[in-house]
Amino acid sequence: MRFDHWSKEKKQMLEYDYQRLFADQIMTLKKLYRFKADPDLFNEIIDNVASILFNLLKDNHFEFVEELIERMFLSMLAYDVVIYQKRNFSYFQVDLHFYNEYKTISYREIILVSVQDIKKMIELILFIGRKYDQLSLSDQEDMKYMDRYQMIFGFDEKFIKNNMKQLQEKFYMQ
Repeated sequence: MRFDHWSKEKKQMLEYDYQRLFADQIMTLKKLYRFKADPDLFNEIIDNVASILFNLLKDNHFEFVEELIERMFLSMLAYDVVIYQKRNFSYFQVDLHFYNEYKTISYREIILVSVQDIKKMIELILFIGRKYDQLSLSDQEDMKYMDRYQMIFGFDEKFIKNNMKQLQEKFYMQ
């Protein structure tokens, strides 16, 4: 993750901003997701978090949003986030890179147009984290051969079809 090599002061500043924006919402969000408890509260929290992040993106704070998402530690599988906006386009794009000791799995050019898309991206990271956790409990050999399709199998097909063009052919050309 990007802040592994940061100075203590820079880490403290990120932590201060993180707490100011989200307080304990992320910890609660992760617990609700993990135990599939109280879907209404989960949706309320994730809507709030996604709104904050989307407003920061609209104000062109790309790197700050990347740092915040990475700081959330949404997945047991380490990940990096890269957000960008191509010139003359109104939407944002995200590259997610998940990695373990064996390999890196990347999802590139995920399109974010709305708060709902940010919400789905957060859910995607949570989903991949849960999937990785399940795989790691079954067999360590499986970890060497995991692929990007296996990690998102079962996630929201509409989001994959509309926002993850890189994967669309594999899932929808069959």
